[in-house]
Amino acid sequence: MHYPLAVGEYSFSPIDEDKLAAIINIIMQEINKGSKIYVYDELGTKKVGLISAILRKIEKWDLASVLLEYQRIAGPDTSNFSVRFVCDYSITRWQ
Repeated sequence: MHYPLAVGEYSFSPIDEDKLAAIINIIMQEINKGSKIYVYDELGTKKVGLISAILRKIEKWDLASVLLEYQRIAGPDTSNFSVRFVCDYSITRWQ
């Protein structure tokens, strides 16, 4: 499955929780069908890191492991705002 987004269409500045939830919903539907998922962002890694972190929270990873993986994916310029967003993001709609 390929879900292309036009440049500028998908931005996390500020983080758009509705778009993030829409992407997570699409990924979860594909996972539930047994599809293999590859998340890629040709413009950087922060979006991939946020999507991965939310998926890990849904998978019930402990928060420390979620944040370690997020920081590894997002790179050295991970913002405190993004880390706080991952910590505070509610996954109740997927439980």
